[in-house]
Amino acid sequence: MKKVLAIIISIISCLGLFTGCKKGWHADEHKFLYERMNEISIEDDNYSLNGEWNMEGQINLNEIEMIHTLQGEQLTITYVGIEESSNEMFNIKYKECDITVNIKFMEDRSDAYVKIHNIWNEKIEDYNRKSKIAQFKVYDNRFFIITCGLDFGLSGSVWGEIPYCLYYYDFDTDTIKYCGFFSGEYDEEFGSYYGFIRQQGFAISLK
Repeated sequence: MKKVLAIIISIISCLGLFTGCKKGWHADEHKFLYERMNEISIEDDNYSLNGEWNMEGQINLNEIEMIHTLQGEQLTITYVGIEESSNEMFNIKYKECDITVNIKFMEDRSDAYVKIHNIWNEKIEDYNRKSKIAQFKVYDNRFFIITCGLDFGLSGSVWGEIPYCLYYYDFDTDTIKYCGFFSGEYDEEFGSYYGFIRQQGFAISLK
């Protein structure tokens, strides 16, 4: 009986050590991602993402056609479909504008978007992953695009991933301004950022 008990205690101890080690395995990844993301210059520092569940102004991307109001004018977003590499496309009509929003749209208008997707190049050979459109949101009478390059997972690894990023799109000038990324609180014990996981319902805040 004592021998069996000793074996059980040994197994539990090993599992505890393994779990502890596993939680620390990804600390360097989180640190690298956070530091490299902070090297990207913010172009509009008036707005930021926070992790509060807030559906106000959020446009539901699960619908084929979404109608919203921006500055008193109708804003219509239509889900077009999925291109190669699971790149979702959206057609947006607002006033005289008729645009298609996808990865290419972001790359053509945002140097920050392109730079963000180069941060893992020094770690991963032939890296070509891109953030996808995660949310559209109207806030403060402005139109925002939220992108995300995070996987669903329980391990805590952020290897090759890109966090949620906030961009302001100006219809009048057809320009995009990068407003920053979301990291959430820092866990000192495990060396990780709570915001580096897939989630929904972001609120946008005025700084």
